[in-house]
Amino acid sequence: MTYRATRIALLAAATAVGAQLRVPLPFTPVPIVLSNLVAVLSGFVLGPADGAVAQAVYVGVGVIGAPVFAGPQAGLTVLLGPTGGYLVGFILAAWLAGKIVWEWGRKGGGAVAALASACGFAVIYVTGLPWLAVVTHLSGMRLLMAGFVPFVPGDCLKALAVAVVAPRIAAAGRAAWGAHQGPTPAPASSRGRDADPPGG
Repeated sequence: MTYRATRIALLAAATAVGAQLRVPLPFTPVPIVLSNLVAVLSGFVLGPADGAVAQAVYVGVGVIGAPVFAGPQAGLTVLLGPTGGYLVGFILAAWLAGKIVWEWGRKGGGAVAALASACGFAVIYVTGLPWLAVVTHLSGMRLLMAGFVPFVPGDCLKALAVAVVAPRIAAAGRAAWGAHQGPTPAPASSRGRDADPPGG
């Protein structure tokens, strides 16, 4: 297994572990989990493409039968169930957070890291809520109470944690990646500058 594939596999596995660290809520089929934190973290650590691939691997492995989803659960029925939209959002969250922090993080520092983290968590809701509405036939405040409001305080804390800690992890990851593959390509506007991510 190549170094790149190892990194992707590790983040996919970490997402699976985060999915088992869950708190079920009696009034909604959506549990509180740590897997969304790992999804956003993937983008910071691996970059947009590989971060998204790591999450796609996680979702794909679960769909074909590995019990990696919260529960633990497995199978296509989970993806088609109430939490399926959130799972698809993991892939988009990793890509979006990674895109923001790897493309613009060198200029904006911690502010860009915070923006990337917030956008990553937000896009999970953007995909999760509509599909939850389709599956459960909920709407309005009932939908928000089932899939949004109870999770906002915790997700704000998670987003803050990612924004603070992830850039340092990403810096170590980039250094290790560079040792194996040479310098990580930088955006044209920042080539020749310090390659550390924001906050590193």
